[in-house]
Amino acid sequence: MGMPQSAAMHNSAKANIEYTIYTFQKDAAKPKSAESWQKQETLSDMGQAIKKAEALYGSGKYCKVEIKQKYTDPKNNRVIDTTLKTYARKEKKSLSTAALAAIAAFGGIVAFLLTYYLGRG
Repeated sequence: MGMPQSAAMHNSAKANIEYTIYTFQKDAAKPKSAESWQKQETLSDMGQAIKKAEALYGSGKYCKVEIKQKYTDPKNNRVIDTTLKTYARKEKKSLSTAALAAIAAFGGIVAFLLTYYLGRG
């Protein structure tokens, strides 16, 4: 009868795997609650999905690109959805955050020195 049962199940499970690419783009003009992920494409080949996601991320239009893997687990009769890969740009800390941290550190040192010298006398 052709293939053994386990090989047939493996091939049918492979056929049910989907790779969906999502993108996220921040818009400074919109409020944070209006930002959302956008579905770009669903593919059945992982290699093609990775190439497409890398191309979208490389375009510079999106701050995050994510590939989600979705498949059906026939043994437990449920759909499993996992994040396979995420491409994300790290947000640069603003100068004001760094300046506030430096001022706080300087203030802490001054407070320590004042307490130390005033406490000795």
